[in-house]
Amino acid sequence: MLEMALLQVEAYCKGKNLVIAGYYQANENYSDNEMNHVARTIGRKVQDNFHDACLFMIDNRKVKAESVSQPYKIYTLRESNWKDVDCKNISEDDIAKEECLYALLKSGAQRQLCDFDNHFDDVRNDWRNLKLNDLINRCT
Repeated sequence: MLEMALLQVEAYCKGKNLVIAGYYQANENYSDNEMNHVARTIGRKVQDNFHDACLFMIDNRKVKAESVSQPYKIYTLRESNWKDVDCKNISEDDIAKEECLYALLKSGAQRQLCDFDNHFDDVRNDWRNLKLNDLINRCT
């Protein structure tokens, strides 16, 4: 299923002159917030095709509007290992994006996210998340 999803995303991106620039993962188990073999493997494949690729890991315990810390970690591939990106030097634009993120979490927008598992269960679930992307664009 994963291979089919990646092939479909790749074809979509080529048709729209886009690149796959990263991979996100939210582990199924609430307390499992570690990057696993699948995330590392897919991240490497993405990085093979896009040098500045990143891996975006969701920390399930922090995905709530009242959270005071980022509900995710960003990693980049450096010296053959995935390294946590230091997000301490943030710009005003980054702060606005963080505020948007927490507003979206407070509204429950994350419940609208459809991934390929949802799409394969019912093809009416749009993996491109056009409605959610529209909400994000209006927020930022």
